[in-house]
Amino acid sequence: MVSSACVALIDKWYLKGAFAVLGGWAMWLVCLRPVQIGGLFLLLVILDLLTKWTALAYQYLIEDGADPERISMLDKWLAIPAAWGKKIIVSRHMRKPFCDKIMTYFIATFAAWLTDQFTGTPMLMKFAWLYLSGAEFLSILENMRDGGNTAMEKFLTLVESKLKNRMGG
Repeated sequence: MVSSACVALIDKWYLKGAFAVLGGWAMWLVCLRPVQIGGLFLLLVILDLLTKWTALAYQYLIEDGADPERISMLDKWLAIPAAWGKKIIVSRHMRKPFCDKIMTYFIATFAAWLTDQFTGTPMLMKFAWLYLSGAEFLSILENMRDGGNTAMEKFLTLVESKLKNRMGG
């Protein structure tokens, strides 16, 4: 029994060693702050995508004759496949396709990180994160507004005015 356990441990040791190294590397990578922030940004992009789909489904339901006051969130979610079927929801028709958003994030973050490394000040990466996440946040609010959530109009106006005041615009 012990000898078979030893044989099992030694058998294909090179594969087990390689997977251990890969696992260690993956654990190290996941602990890096930019990778964690990238994961959070990915969640923001997915939320933006989902709210865009519900907004388009809402518009589809209205065009199909539904009363806007009676459309529930569930109705919007259930209308997404029909909107896909009618080619209302098509990735290339979105303002910026999913992969383009993710690549933009990674390129901007990497460029900011390189610049921060060059200058020795960790400023630009935080600024890139703030800008990109803020843009996603505003897009989510716009999608919710376009999806029939009237309360988001006031919130969106408030957020936009605060941003303009902060930026001097």
